[in-house]
Amino acid sequence: MSGGFVYLASAVIGLSLTGFIVINGLLACAQLLLSRAIGRGYVAGAATTLTNMAPFVSTPLPDLHIPAGEVSQLQLGRDAFIDPDVGDALVYEAFDGDAGRLPAWVQFDGLDGSFRFSPPRGASGRLSVRVVARDFDGLEAEAGFFVHYGE
Repeated sequence: MSGGFVYLASAVIGLSLTGFIVINGLLACAQLLLSRAIGRGYVAGAATTLTNMAPFVSTPLPDLHIPAGEVSQLQLGRDAFIDPDVGDALVYEAFDGDAGRLPAWVQFDGLDGSFRFSPPRGASGRLSVRVVARDFDGLEAEAGFFVHYGE
């Protein structure tokens, strides 16, 4: 209610200026309490409906067989990792599944999820690769694959 309406109503009733101020103060407190209650309801509703869900592995990553001395590439599919939250972007990291850091002959772009493999000529073995997809709240999913390289 506006102060003008309250003043007019108090004049019709015959309240003094002090009565007008008291009624206006009580109405302002009532509006404040009502606004606060409505705001808490919206905050509680937002907390239950706006929870962030973790990404998940949608498509398993395939193992690779790469001849030594040749360059091969792998692009993670758009559906390899899915974040169920609309609008969430994922950032990718790749690690050696055993040692942590990928060898120098493996390059990974964490923004677009692309690998470039160039095992040295004459080398052979198996590399375990771990890929982690993380959203901006830090929730993550992880998948792995093997790279078999050699002659």
